[in-house]
Amino acid sequence: MDSLLPLLKSFLIPILVLGFVVLVHEAAHFFAALKVRMRVIEFSIFLGPVIWTRLIGGIRYSIRAIPFGGYVRIFGMELDEPSVLASPEAFHNRPVKHRMVVLLSGSLANLITAFALLFIYGMAMSGLRSTNVVARVATNMPAAKAGIKPGDRIVGVNGLSIKLTDEWLRLAKGIGGKRSSNVRFRVLRGGKEIECMAKALRHSDVLLSINGIGRNDVDILIGAISESPAKRITFTVLREGKPITLSVVPTAVEEVEIKEVERKGGREGAQAISETKVVKRKRGIIGVEFLQVPSDKPVPLMKRILDGAVIAAGECIRITYGIAMLFARLAELHHAVGGPIRIFWELKEQAWMSFFLQLRLIGMLSYIVGLLNLIIPILPLDGGRLALLFAEALSGQRINPKWELNMTLIGIAFLLGLTLLISARDIGYILRRITGAW
Repeated sequence: MDSLLPLLKSFLIPILVLGFVVLVHEAAHFFAALKVRMRVIEFSIFLGPVIWTRLIGGIRYSIRAIPFGGYVRIFGMELDEPSVLASPEAFHNRPVKHRMVVLLSGSLANLITAFALLFIYGMAMSGLRSTNVVARVATNMPAAKAGIKPGDRIVGVNGLSIKLTDEWLRLAKGIGGKRSSNVRFRVLRGGKEIECMAKALRHSDVLLSINGIGRNDVDILIGAISESPAKRITFTVLREGKPITLSVVPTAVEEVEIKEVERKGGREGAQAISETKVVKRKRGIIGVEFLQVPSDKPVPLMKRILDGAVIAAGECIRITYGIAMLFARLAELHHAVGGPIRIFWELKEQAWMSFFLQLRLIGMLSYIVGLLNLIIPILPLDGGRLALLFAEALSGQRINPKWELNMTLIGIAFLLGLTLLISARDIGYILRRITGAW
């Protein structure tokens, strides 16, 4: 029974997360439609065959089988319903401003909810710092297979082979160039192995091991794991005060980084030119979450509020920039796009994480859903309907209903075809993750 609980949790949490994001979006459409006196026919969470349905107050409420998406069916929106032209409650017979309110409400609700969740996450993280103590271990991940347990304190990592770059030197030396005096680095320099402190590290040294990792040195530990995908490394762990050695092979996860790289101009003295580069790399993960503890000094409430707002805004800006880059450089970044299957899989893989990290994940997903629904001008998405409404408002003439219906059918066919193609690739991605065949 104990082995079944993590499995059930890993499938239940993605369904609840997706259900929450969809519920926020569709509930906003629902209440906005009622507010502007449109007649709502059905409110559905998820898609596909009906699991549960009930008619209340003339509105059908449904939960369907496929845990992705949802809809609010408003009378007159399909354009082929009888008596549409005669009914003042029909979607297309309401003023343009009312239709815009209904269409905008879903995405705006997702964006506002996302900021609120990320704000709460930011406030919580403001008064905490990470330690080298393991708090949680994911089932069936490398850490669990190696025998790492909650409460273990990782004080050393050996078997590394990391060429030190400027970025790594900054990480090794710590915040403000102050790394714990107990941390010792063994590196290969000029064909010889030497042991030194952080301040003695040099560019192009090859890092072999880190020992004496203290409570506040978890950043260097995470960096070492990340730089060792699919490579066997050895941890020195303190368990109940006794040192033990555990061998682990971090899972390799493919990711994309968008970096601003400066290059010199064509002639001497020319100003450096900033160039955006897409960098594909593999990152190592072992499936642990490190213990968060309160900071040494209490954090004032106003600083927590400010930190929460800054973190939330930063996450939203980062996601917006990432999506903008995705559309601008789709040829290079297309492999980073995932569909319903991959989203469900990734949520399942993160189901073991703590409450506040789950909160961050939900906030990010809600923001992505809200933004994409708003900016993609394809019918029947909100962005496509809004584009038609703007055209109607500018021209002062109603868009031909038959033309809109045909464009909606084409849009549905396109989105279904795209979803099938992406889903096929998602299955390949998951199989590679399971087998390790990157």
